[in-house]
Amino acid sequence: MIFINVSRRLYRLLWDTAYCTGITPWDYGEPPKELSILVCNGYIRPCKAIDIGCGTGNTVIYLSKMGFETIGIDISGEAIKRAFNKALKEGVRCKFIIDDFTDPNLIDKYNLEKMYSYLSVTLPPASSISFF
Repeated sequence: MIFINVSRRLYRLLWDTAYCTGITPWDYGEPPKELSILVCNGYIRPCKAIDIGCGTGNTVIYLSKMGFETIGIDISGEAIKRAFNKALKEGVRCKFIIDDFTDPNLIDKYNLEKMYSYLSVTLPPASSISFF
């Protein structure tokens, strides 16, 4: 138990350091293009969505703008602070939580029935999806 707590603290420190130093090559400043295409074409309709490892909130903010009820979870307090400020600046209502999604008690803490079902999508056959 002590080992796990120390590891989580170090893991949080690692991510906070990355965001504080700006070494975040994974943060493109926008949601994934594939997600945008699916939402804009109506394959994913507004619902409750959880972005696990939300970083600076790009996906959470985008989905909120598109009518989704969103929650972003990230272990990095620095990332969540940036996500919250970005959402405020863009006038978007969404919820951000600083927490470790590997915590086995996370589901109970936030009354989430099934985290893995946060965004379930049934797509038509691939041949009928047009990306152009």
